[in-house]
Amino acid sequence: MPHPEEGMVPAVGGGYPWRDRDPSPDEVERFRLMLSVFKDGSGNVRMDDGTTRADWRQVERTLAECFGGATNEDKGVFDVILKPTDDEPFGLSAKTSQRRTDSRVLMELANSPAKFKAAAIEDAVDWEASSADGIGWSMLKTVRGWHEELRPVIDIDRSSYVVLTHDRKKIEYQLFRFPLELPDAEQLDWSQRTSRGRAIVGKRDDDILIEFYPWSGGQVKFFPHGDSAPWHSEILELETPTKVTGLGGRAKEYWPELWAQAGGT
Repeated sequence: MPHPEEGMVPAVGGGYPWRDRDPSPDEVERFRLMLSVFKDGSGNVRMDDGTTRADWRQVERTLAECFGGATNEDKGVFDVILKPTDDEPFGLSAKTSQRRTDSRVLMELANSPAKFKAAAIEDAVDWEASSADGIGWSMLKTVRGWHEELRPVIDIDRSSYVVLTHDRKKIEYQLFRFPLELPDAEQLDWSQRTSRGRAIVGKRDDDILIEFYPWSGGQVKFFPHGDSAPWHSEILELETPTKVTGLGGRAKEYWPELWAQAGGT
C-alpha cells in the first residue's frame, strides 16, 4: 500500500478534511473544477454527444490530488490514502453511482466472489444450502474483516466512504461522506430473491439496505439513505472547458515540432 509523503494533507480550518472536519466550500469548489477538466476530451467515459467525463479511476485520482493523498491503484480496500503529519494514515473508499429516484445512495462495496466463497467455506456457510441470513452474516463479517486487517497501519475509525453521485448525463454531481459502518446482520430481515438477478437481500422495515450477488459476480450493494450521511455537498454542476481536444491535439500542443515532423497537421 503506497504511503504519501509527510505533510501532503494541508491542515486548514481546524483539522484535516474527511478525518476531522467536513471539506470546506473552497475544497469542494476545487474538486468541482478539477472534475470539470475531464470534459476537455481527457475523460475515459464518452457521452452520447461526444463529450467526455471522468471514469471511476479518474474520480479517485481527482479526490487524491484535491485533498493531498495518494491513490491505491490495485483495487485495495481504500482507494485514496491520506497521511497527516500528526497521526497515522487514514483512508477514503471512493464510490461512484448514478443518482437514484428515491433518497437512497448506491454504494457497491465489493465484487470479489472468490474471497466471499473462501470466507463462506471458513464460516461453514453453503451458498446453496444455508439460510439467507447465514449467507448475509458471512458476507458482512468478511467486509468488516477487510477493514480490521488494516487497523495496524490505517486509522480505520476515522476513515470514510466517499460517494460521488451523478445524473444520467453526468452534468450534476454530489459528494457524500459515510462512516465505515455497515448494518448489523442480526437486525436485518434476510431473504433470497430470484427475480431481477438471484441475490441475497437484507431489509430493515421493508427497506432494502443490502443486496449480495454471490452467484453472479459477487457484488455487494449497500443503499444507505442520503439524509443519513454526516455530510454531503450541494449539487455540483460541471464547468465546460473553453477548449476540447483529442489526443492528437494534445500531442501537437505539447510537442509541436515533433508533431509537424511526423506529418501531423
